[in-house]
Amino acid sequence: MMALEKDFEEASRQWGLVEETGQIACYRGSPASCIVIDPSVPFVEPQVRTDAHDEALSNATRDINSILRRAVEERADSKHATYLGIVITHKGPMLAWVQHVADPAESNQALGL
Repeated sequence: MMALEKDFEEASRQWGLVEETGQIACYRGSPASCIVIDPSVPFVEPQVRTDAHDEALSNATRDINSILRRAVEERADSKHATYLGIVITHKGPMLAWVQHVADPAESNQALGL
């Protein structure tokens, strides 16, 4: 698994499917529909329990993070240079392995446009 690039972390991202490969490319764009997950801290677990993040959500977050870390570790042996991401689809959010596409020309090429 590759380390997150600074501009990839901070930029608003959209996504598209690369039909030839079935991979998802994330590229600069708005509104944001591709969120890259930092594998070292997939979902934040606040130290203080509140009505917004109670014990049930804290336990769920811990379990989800454990599952995502295992998935990232298993993927580390893959030949594909990808990141763990959440893409927003018309049916709801979906976990996906995503490619980083740096510029619009590259994203158009990757997306076959």
